[in-house]
Amino acid sequence: MNARISETLAVRMAWLRDVAKPARIAGKLARFLLAGFVLAHILLFLLVLAASLVLLHWNPPVTALMVWRGVTAHQKALPVRFVPLREIPRVARRMVDMLRS
Repeated sequence: MNARISETLAVRMAWLRDVAKPARIAGKLARFLLAGFVLAHILLFLLVLAASLVLLHWNPPVTALMVWRGVTAHQKALPVRFVPLREIPRVARRMVDMLRS
């Protein structure tokens, strides 16, 4: 009697293992995709952090908008020319201050 029960149990366990394989594969795939998603976001964060640190100490001569306009409209991008604050008219500075507040 015990041999028959153990044989039936072995058959059921084999069947359960066969049924559980797709679920195990799906679980592994889900974990792999989640790990890839998290890794991609960590790498993106590090890229933005590195770019921010570089741009903190270096001012690029052209902006991304200038490059885009040059590519799409075939216009030459003019470099940015910064003007000292004392050369900007007082009225214009007040307008900007009023807009910010």
